[in-house]
Amino acid sequence: MGHTLAALAGVVEEAVVVVNYRAAMVRAAFGSSYEGLPIRYVEQRDPRGTGDAVAAVRDAVDGPFLVVNGDDYFGAANFPALAAAPGAAVLGAPVKEGGRFGALATEGGRLVRLDEKPAAGGPALANAGAYKLTPPIFDYLGRLKPSLRGELELTAALVAYAADYAVAVVKAPAAWLAVATATDLLAAQLLLWPFREDALTGEGCVVSDDARVGGRTALGARCEVGPRALVEASLLLDGVKVGAGASVTGCVLGEGVTVGPGARLDGAVVSDGASVGPGAVVEPGARLWPGVTVAAGATAAGEVK
Repeated sequence: MGHTLAALAGVVEEAVVVVNYRAAMVRAAFGSSYEGLPIRYVEQRDPRGTGDAVAAVRDAVDGPFLVVNGDDYFGAANFPALAAAPGAAVLGAPVKEGGRFGALATEGGRLVRLDEKPAAGGPALANAGAYKLTPPIFDYLGRLKPSLRGELELTAALVAYAADYAVAVVKAPAAWLAVATATDLLAAQLLLWPFREDALTGEGCVVSDDARVGGRTALGARCEVGPRALVEASLLLDGVKVGAGASVTGCVLGEGVTVGPGARLDGAVVSDGASVGPGAVVEPGARLWPGVTVAAGATAAGEVK
């Protein structure tokens, strides 16, 4: 989110951040301004979807405004291009597999339809979750009915709005990554730090002098990395313990994960509270569920529940 706010500085006058889950943490992290961009916070009291989140800022805007998903990664050039569009607009990103995303259908560069996760899949122009909107959108948001999943969807209001107002589709000039899974989170970290040679370490971390914590790695608070251990291009959340001589590369380790001495993990996602025993091997692509234990010397592959 810090990357997004920094990229918006100079493009917008102020950021209005809609908060609910861990609102205090977000406020503490970014304060009243970030990279010179003033920030105001609006509470979404009862989170009922993206449409409800946008409706919450009605009293905070009085002209055209940008709406950006706070979780995703956006290359900085995307926002000036979106802001420069005449009237309303949506950012579209070319993807090889459209089945994961909402696909934008266009005519003459204008939005005519939005297909949610089309079954056909294949290449598509994905809805990148960034929009330029005008105040009339609030009327359409006010008429929304809950979707099948019980939420008020911004995309439903946008399609109705597009029937009455021109909505331009701006092809993303820079990278975009939807961050929905743990592996997406790591991919975004690697995009943000393509050349970073040192690690980002949280408060209270203990790293042995002869351990190697490589570049493009982030350690949460109170992590421990033992003697001769290797951690590289990985994301470790709070309280992870990596034993002596263990190797962790290209992984996401959840809170409180324990990696025993000599264990090897490569390209895996290990959920909160899981334990990997001494000398165990966790193969690329493995997914360990919360609290799972991999026995000493065992090999874990695929989804382990």
